[in-house]
Amino acid sequence: MRVNEYQQIKTADGKEAICFSRSRGGSSISGLFADDRIWIHAIMSKKRGDAKRMITELVAHFTTNKITITPLITPAVEMRFRGETKICKAGSPDNPYGEDFKYLEMEWKS
Repeated sequence: MRVNEYQQIKTADGKEAICFSRSRGGSSISGLFADDRIWIHAIMSKKRGDAKRMITELVAHFTTNKITITPLITPAVEMRFRGETKICKAGSPDNPYGEDFKYLEMEWKS
């Protein structure tokens, strides 16, 4: 079963954004689209290739290839996707977790 949900929201700093959640066949992806960037907060892939397929669909839907996957909690994501791994410090105003975390910035090439 395929589920695609999009909801227009305002971020904490008052910017327009779209919250998204997509799933199919046990694989899912969710996050936010804001400032011409796709922010992926959760991704789970049941079958090989599903994660890349879902990201490609998001890139086409939002017409941008700028992606940030945050937070990186498994080495598999970091190894599977090519980009620049960065660290958001605990004291950063952009850090909702209160501790350092790694994230991945990339430009998607279909």
